[in-house]
Amino acid sequence: MHLGLPLLTGVDMDKIERESIEIVQSVRLRTMIIHGEYDMLVPLSEAQKLYDHWESSEKQLLVIAGADHNDIMFTGLNRYFDAIEKFTGIA
Repeated sequence: MHLGLPLLTGVDMDKIERESIEIVQSVRLRTMIIHGEYDMLVPLSEAQKLYDHWESSEKQLLVIAGADHNDIMFTGLNRYFDAIEKFTGIA
């Protein structure tokens, strides 16, 4: 089981997690992760784990309060786009 769903036979989630962490440890670009507080598809703890291992010195984790996986832009519309504008320097 992963995220409450049955896995296909032979899927090694530990290996996938290790490989994901290895990948983000090699990324040194500016990075912003935007995540919903109540995301049940990809739990916030997973975003936090990737953020913690990200090697970039310029990184940001924005958690949109009250949002889940599918309503993040609507729940936090202003925070969502304000953060992107600030991060990209568009504003």
